[in-house]
Amino acid sequence: MGFVPGISQGFVLWRTRPLRLVSWLALTQLGVVTTYVFTVAALLGLAGLVALVAPSAMSSAPSAPEAPSFAGWLLFISAFFIGGVGLGGLQLAGFPRRDRRAGWVFATMVGSVAVAPIAIAVTGFGSCQGPLGLPNQLVGVIGGSLYGLVTAITLPPQSEP
Repeated sequence: MGFVPGISQGFVLWRTRPLRLVSWLALTQLGVVTTYVFTVAALLGLAGLVALVAPSAMSSAPSAPEAPSFAGWLLFISAFFIGGVGLGGLQLAGFPRRDRRAGWVFATMVGSVAVAPIAIAVTGFGSCQGPLGLPNQLVGVIGGSLYGLVTAITLPPQSEP
């Protein structure tokens, strides 16, 4: 899932430095896997916390896949936000030292929330209906565009000399 954004970001950052472009793409691919692990861990941890605080919220499991409730969406959004640390944090290694900043990690965390609906559809969680009754795939395309916009704003202005 990270190849297209990774190659696009890498080309903007390192178009004149092929080795940096390849390392950026490798960091992005590893970061996507790391984000998946962070997101699943956050989802399990947050669900456990909700189960401790409000056991009735977690007591009824649906018998068939259905769209997550409002609380379920908040849980997913929080988990994806936390999961974005994996990708953003690893990609910092690809920035020139002077351009490393927390803004990139935060933008990646926000962007991870934006792409959550397509990730939910790809992994098979819930139904294909996202917020407002829109298909998760459409919400994912919109979210992917928002991810691109949010991260583009925080890209360093120029590559390393």
